[in-house]
Amino acid sequence: MEKEYTQEPEEPRELQRVNMNRVGGQSGVDIQVSTAKMYPRSISKFKSKALMMATLDPETAANCYYAIPRGGKTIEGPSARLAEIVASAWGNMRVSARVVNEDARFIYAESVAWDLETNTAVSIESKRRITNRDGRRYDDDMIAVTANAAVSIALRNSVFKIVPGAYTREIYEAARKYAAGDIKSLALRRGEMLNFFKRYGITEERILNTIGKAKVDDIDLDDIATLKGVATAIKDQETTPDDAFPEIKKEPAAGDKQHEPKTKADKVLNKIKPKDQEQTKDEVPFDASAMADTVFEKLFDSAVGKELVLEPEKVKLAVVQLHKQHGFTDILDFIDNILTDGIEKMCA
Repeated sequence: MEKEYTQEPEEPRELQRVNMNRVGGQSGVDIQVSTAKMYPRSISKFKSKALMMATLDPETAANCYYAIPRGGKTIEGPSARLAEIVASAWGNMRVSARVVNEDARFIYAESVAWDLETNTAVSIESKRRITNRDGRRYDDDMIAVTANAAVSIALRNSVFKIVPGAYTREIYEAARKYAAGDIKSLALRRGEMLNFFKRYGITEERILNTIGKAKVDDIDLDDIATLKGVATAIKDQETTPDDAFPEIKKEPAAGDKQHEPKTKADKVLNKIKPKDQEQTKDEVPFDASAMADTVFEKLFDSAVGKELVLEPEKVKLAVVQLHKQHGFTDILDFIDNILTDGIEKMCA
């Protein structure tokens, strides 16, 4: 699998003006900058100290980088844990991170990193989704976990905006190599990684398919390093096991009854689908059944409040028709249009 190193994550970020009140006000800034210039950092000592901390043990090394399989490539880069090590070893630096906002779909975090010696400061924002694929909002515990992930990502990005990549790349590479181990421990590391992902319900076949290997014995040290990075990304809430290792799609056998239309709504959807809009391999299929189930749950309370009986089959027919007429794929579009048209008509 092709690998791509990134100093920063793939999400867009924004560089903002730093609020000086966050870093002690103007007088506090002058004092801290002056002190930093009296005791300048040593680059050699920084590299030595950071390298020592990053390779303290295999577990620490593995937590120093992440890897996210995506689109046939693996995006790798330094993690929030390595950012904490770098900030500590760099010295003469102030870093803060916090949640700044939350709306119905996202939570937002901000981190300020300030190099006192060069008097360079940046403010970076990150956002994380707090709804699942069905548009349902997370519960409070999951929102708290997602908030911590957003704060960690913002902190990581701000630190690596301040500390040049030329100084951190060597530390990152050393941590990755140390985490993978050597040829003597390869068999042991293979078993450890397979067992780790097995706890999330990920099979050997899905792992091998993602990293492009035919059998377990083909997993080499570079693959071990990548898998450890994926494990870090999962633990840091940057990806999910199912996103990292997608299900292997199997071609249905000819005449497979499982894929035949089961209900009247399924048959209608097959008939109304224009030939010039036939699904291509790169398109995401529209799942009328799954969308209808979600819409039904969202509208159920509204129907009960009006003393109406809402039938799943009628909801599905409405979803099919709206998808045909307007190309809707978002749950909010379906719900808004059904309510606008009148839920009473559907229950008639």
